Amino acid sequence: FRFAMLLADAPHLKDAKRQSSSFAFFSKGRIDYTPHFAHINQLVRAQEEQRICLVHYRAAGQNEVKEHRFAVGSMACMNNALYALGADTEEDCRTLRRMISLAVHRILDISLTDKPVTFSIPEPSPGMFGLPWHEPRTFRIHFKAGRVSDYVRERIWAEKQKLEDLPDGSVLLELTTCSEPELTAWVRSFGEEATLLPREASTTQEGKHV
Repeated sequence: FRFAMLLADAPHLKDAKRQSSSFAFFSKGRIDYTPHFAHINQLVRAQEEQRICLVHYRAAGQNEVKEHRFAVGSMACMNNALYALGADTEEDCRTLRRMISLAVHRILDISLTDKPVTFSIPEPSPGMFGLPWHEPRTFRIHFKAGRVSDYVRERIWAEKQKLEDLPDGSVLLELTTCSEPELTAWVRSFGEEATLLPREASTTQEGKHV
């Protein structure tokens, strides 16, 4: 309880009090959400009132602005960014087209409609690796022996995971995720120290795929 209170208070402490605090926060690449407060309020209101909202959104790396008839399921925070998780609907606002995740800072405009959400939105699992993009899939990643393998051993990456120590000191991590693009980017961040194994390699015997 004490630790949770410190987490809540730390960003708002004055300099003198912050110096005496037991915890400090170091953030890289943080987003200033001040210009997005109105959009956040609209998303929360849409979720609370179970109403479809009209969202104009520009995805990363895209020039085209797309319009989404969006049913907000929940808000999520990951990697210093805030996301709205929910369902993209057809034009009738009654039929679920697909589940999507919208980065709040990439929303250009949002307005509430008078259309109610008439379907249930699957609840995302915070214990799943990454944001929900597709059906659950299982992957295996090999990490070379050394600092990277120690780093991987020390952490829980997903609710459904299996860590296997190999004789040479390396590690096999098997996990289930609904976010293959995020998993691929994460593996690439380790450079040559990590390898995402081909899916057919998951059925090979120990040692033959490392």
